[in-house]
Amino acid sequence: MRSRISKRTRDLALCAILCALGVLVLFLGSLIEVLDLSAAMIASILCIAVIFEAGKFWPWLTYAVTALLALLLLPNKIPAVIYIMTGYYPMVKRLVEKLPRIFAWVIKIVLFNILLTLFLLICSSFFPNVDLMLVPSIGREYNILIGYAVCNLVFVLYDIALKRLIGYYFFVLRDRLRLNKR
Repeated sequence: MRSRISKRTRDLALCAILCALGVLVLFLGSLIEVLDLSAAMIASILCIAVIFEAGKFWPWLTYAVTALLALLLLPNKIPAVIYIMTGYYPMVKRLVEKLPRIFAWVIKIVLFNILLTLFLLICSSFFPNVDLMLVPSIGREYNILIGYAVCNLVFVLYDIALKRLIGYYFFVLRDRLRLNKR
């Protein structure tokens, strides 16, 4: 009984520390506008440790608490909105990659494009002062097509980088941090 309580306490402490670190990263992204997307991606990567060390519902709880705190505390809400749209991804990636590779990629890209469309709708509705035009000299339709192409390319690169970071965490960092000692 005692080891179960200490494991729960350890998992809760890990989640709380990573939530605080995630909010701090998102806060830096909200202060420096160029870093808003990078901050959201880095904050989502923090869930990797929770996935392997705590499992079950803890990564989802970490994601939800980080998103809620970021929405409440950040002066610029764009990194929080980006995190809400992308912070879940390490958990979904782990589930989807149990499927055949082509089917997994189709699911990941379709899900990403649905959330990208939702993000663009939210930004245009609630943040009208945010300029979403990538190339101001061409029309809106071409900007949308270029935006989707660039975002999908970045997403694929993020997925590949995340896979390598997960491997690095699992095979190198986990032993160095001694988090796998229960």
